[in-house]
Amino acid sequence: MHNLDAKILVVDDDNISLSILLEHLEFLGLEGVGANSGVEALELLKEEHYAMILTDINMPMMDGCEMVRNIREKESATGKHKPILAITSYTMPDDIELYHESGIDGHLAKPISMEDVDEAIKLWLYK
Repeated sequence: MHNLDAKILVVDDDNISLSILLEHLEFLGLEGVGANSGVEALELLKEEHYAMILTDINMPMMDGCEMVRNIREKESATGKHKPILAITSYTMPDDIELYHESGIDGHLAKPISMEDVDEAIKLWLYK
C-alpha cells in the first residue's frame, strides 16, 4: 500500500514528538526526515523533494504557518502542491481558518494517535 519512495518531512521543535512520529513512519514502511524548526525545514526542502509535510505550529524563530506560506510561495512558481498537515493543540475555528489561509491542507489535533496519522497519510498521500 505504501510508496516506499515517498519521503515525509516532519517538523517539530519537541524532540520526543519528532522521534515518535519518525519511528511510526518507519514502522509504516515510509521514510521520514525530521527538522527541529521551520527554518531547518526550508533548508531541507531546497535539497530534497518530500511527498508530504507534517508540521507543528507553535515553534520558535518561525512558526508552522510562516513556514507553510514560504513553501506555498515557492510552489506557486512551479505549479506543484504537496500536502501539508498541521499537528497542533490549537484547534479552535479561528486557528483552523488561519491554517487554511496559510496554505495548510488539514490538521491533526494533539494529542494525536498513530491511527490518526495513518488515516491522514492514506487520505493525503495516496489520493
